Amino acid sequence: MLLLENDDRLMRNLSLDEFIIAFGRFKRIMCSAFPSRGEELEHYLAHIAETANIWPHKFFEYHRKFSAKRATMLLQHNLKIDWSKGDFELRQKVCAGSKVNSCSFCSSTLHTSAMCQLETSNQHTMASTPKGSDSLGRDIVWHKGQQLCNNFNWACGCSKPYCKYLHVCKLCKANSLRKFSCT
Repeated sequence: MLLLENDDRLMRNLSLDEFIIAFGRFKRIMCSAFPSRGEELEHYLAHIAETANIWPHKFFEYHRKFSAKRATMLLQHNLKIDWSKGDFELRQKVCAGSKVNSCSFCSSTLHTSAMCQLETSNQHTMASTPKGSDSLGRDIVWHKGQQLCNNFNWACGCSKPYCKYLHVCKLCKANSLRKFSCT
């Protein structure tokens, strides 16, 4: 019998997609027992999505701490805390000092570089796009304001669970192909 607390799969951070699937299952179970909590959990999921949009590498750590804090309040004090409000103080503590996901043109956290008005209206010039090479000497390539992942375009591919770079082909810019499989 495998003890859940020793299961390494439960210790890894989930991607936002994985979290949404897992949270959807949790929500269905909770709502079957407590139908009135559906809207509350839906608001919490929106709060997590907003957190993941701004701090993509910290949202799951925040969720773990948030849910542990809520479980402690329930077990030790028999207090059910409304999840829909989130915990902005905890979020600031967890995310403080981490890289913020923002538009490379206008620094907004409300949209990606691909959706920026400045980019589409040609107010952003190529002269301000950073140039150079990465630590392995490979050219840094940009597409729609985002830096392409050189590892994705390398023979082995990218193995980072949370890669901050764009995963598209360097040659044709298709997101389903790597440079080595592009014809």
